[in-house]
Amino acid sequence: MELRLRRNAAWAIAEVAASAIVLFFLYRVIVGQLGVKDLGIWSLVLATTSLGRLADLGTAAGLGRFVAIAGARQEKNKTIAYVETAIITNLLLYSAIALIMWAPAFYALSLTTSGEVLATARALLPFSLLSFVLIGVSSASTGAIVGQQRSDQKSMIVIAGLVLQFLASVAFLPYGGLRGLAWAQIAQYALVISLGWTLFLRNYLGSWTFRLPRHWHREVFEN
Repeated sequence: MELRLRRNAAWAIAEVAASAIVLFFLYRVIVGQLGVKDLGIWSLVLATTSLGRLADLGTAAGLGRFVAIAGARQEKNKTIAYVETAIITNLLLYSAIALIMWAPAFYALSLTTSGEVLATARALLPFSLLSFVLIGVSSASTGAIVGQQRSDQKSMIVIAGLVLQFLASVAFLPYGGLRGLAWAQIAQYALVISLGWTLFLRNYLGSWTFRLPRHWHREVFEN
C-alpha cells in the first residue's frame, strides 16, 4: 500500500510538471507560427464554451468513490455498471450542453470580436464544442481508474495525451492553422478516453481486451 501511494504521488508530480512543460513549449510554437492574435482567438473560443461547465452535472466527480467502494466489496458487476453508466451519461449530458451552448456562444463571440476575427472564432466553435464533449467523457474514463486506486495510470494517460497534443499541433499547425490546433486537442482527449477505458478493463478483467461501453444501468444512475 505504501509503495502504491508513493508511486501515485510521484506520477501526480510528473503530471503537473509535464503539463507545465508541454503547455509552455506548445504556446511558444503557436505564437511562433500563428502569432499572438490567433492564440487570443483560440483562447476566446475556449473561454466562451467553457461557460457550459457551469451546467455540468456529470457523474465523473463521484465515480472514483463508487468504483472504490464496489471494489472493496468485491462487487465486480457493480464496478463495470458504474463506469459504463458514467461514461454514457457524460457523453449524452455534455453533448446536450454543447447543443444548448451553440447559439449563445455563437452570439456571444460577436460581443467581443468583429470582422475577420469573428468569422475565424465562429469557424472554430464546432471544434471547441466537440472538445468540450470529449473532456466530459475523458473525465469519466480517468475517474474510473482513480477509483481502482491507480492514479499513477491516470497520470500516465494524461501525460500521453499532452505529448500527443504537442506533436499533433506541431504537425498540423503549418497546414491547418488554428484548425490544426483544434484537431490536436481533439486527438488528445480521444487518446485519453481510449487509454482510460482500455486500462480500466485491463485492471477489471486482469487481461487485455477491448469493447465499447454498451450498457446504461438505470438503477445505478438513480442511486
